[in-house]
Amino acid sequence: MSENSVTEEAQERETAPVESDSTEPKSPVATVSDQVAPDTNEASKEVVNPLFDFFVFIGQELDQRHVRDGIRIMSKGVFVAEDLIEPIKNLYLKFCHKVSTAEGFITDEKASKKLFGGNAPELFYLVEGKHCIIGSLIACEVKHPASIKLPLYRGSLIETSNYLHPRDPIFEDLEGVRAKLDEQHGVQFELDVGNDVYSFKSPFLSEFVSLALNNRRIQTDFPLLARGLRYAPMAVVELLRKSRRETPKHKCLMPAHWRTTKDLELRRLGGIYFLINPDRELLGCYELRGKNQAVFVRAELDALRAQRASQQIGTIILSRHPGKIFATIILEGKTYKLSTKVLNRYLSWLLEPRNLPDKFVARFTLRDCIRSLSDQFDKHTLIERHSVPRHILQLCRGRETFLKCGNWIAVLERGEVLLLEQLSPSSAGVRRGMRAPKMGKARPHRARSRIS
Repeated sequence: MSENSVTEEAQERETAPVESDSTEPKSPVATVSDQVAPDTNEASKEVVNPLFDFFVFIGQELDQRHVRDGIRIMSKGVFVAEDLIEPIKNLYLKFCHKVSTAEGFITDEKASKKLFGGNAPELFYLVEGKHCIIGSLIACEVKHPASIKLPLYRGSLIETSNYLHPRDPIFEDLEGVRAKLDEQHGVQFELDVGNDVYSFKSPFLSEFVSLALNNRRIQTDFPLLARGLRYAPMAVVELLRKSRRETPKHKCLMPAHWRTTKDLELRRLGGIYFLINPDRELLGCYELRGKNQAVFVRAELDALRAQRASQQIGTIILSRHPGKIFATIILEGKTYKLSTKVLNRYLSWLLEPRNLPDKFVARFTLRDCIRSLSDQFDKHTLIERHSVPRHILQLCRGRETFLKCGNWIAVLERGEVLLLEQLSPSSAGVRRGMRAPKMGKARPHRARSRIS
């Protein structure tokens, strides 16, 4: 062998790449090795997070028209337009099959969870000038987003859960729902309901969604409501169509804030009420049933506490702080606590049309209801245990004091009114779905044997 040949062979050995002992497979796309710290843990070597490489893969494989219209690289990850979520997921499956890692055998469900957190990903608005794109984010920290050949976005995403953008693409597909920009009042939305046109602002929509998420029937009929405000307008349209207008003489409980508003229209569907001004603008909504009734009561109690007026309503004195105990009352010379549970129990009975007092005005408030409850307690007389109906005794533990308050039985123990029950078991709140809670293990009743 010549001297020149030996020299060339030595040079080739010096410049040849050193073979790595790592079992990590080679990726078909470029990798950024300085973003992953070396780890001696064998388990971590088997599963390598391929998201950064996948972002590069998107720019190489996805149609450039789709990239331009619906893909944006950010420091927080990659934004994917809603109509590209499925194609991107399929592209990720293709990417995983190309790399020889544990990720190569990923399932469709796991791909959705890996990229978007699940099959129902959170939606965001991406606003560029007059264009508004809706989509989801593949969350992954990208230190140098400009280094990836995808359209760069330096702005912030807007959550759709608590905001409805007037340029949301959904308005192009919804009939009878429009968004307009008013110089005086900002963004307003219009709804066509029959021959009438109603309007509302974003705060109303947030209030409606909060109500809907506490109503099982609405959630069943409109399951997408849980994903954001953008799905709420059509639910509002449907409920308004089914609702009926309450006459000014019809008695109903309403928020104290709106009681003095002139020409206020009330529309009702079941226990749901819509408050509408003369311009057909939806001002608010509330429900007098189930969880939403409890929400309504808490809000009205907070409003009563904030007033400068006396905190005593009849013989009931409101507590200063919010909580389960809303007031106290003096009975038989002792002070007893009153819980919101007792108040809601009484309201469920009182709000039945046949039970409303004649002295109530057409638009009454929670203060009027608390006054009515106070009137019931004013009629109280102490009774013995043997005079208490059996259906009430079954809810007790054996150490209570009982008061008869008109057609009600109040159960007292340890300084609190624990229960307020009707004398007749079928009279109190059964139609409204309210059940009396049990106080513990019931004292057993022994039935007397009959001798014929």
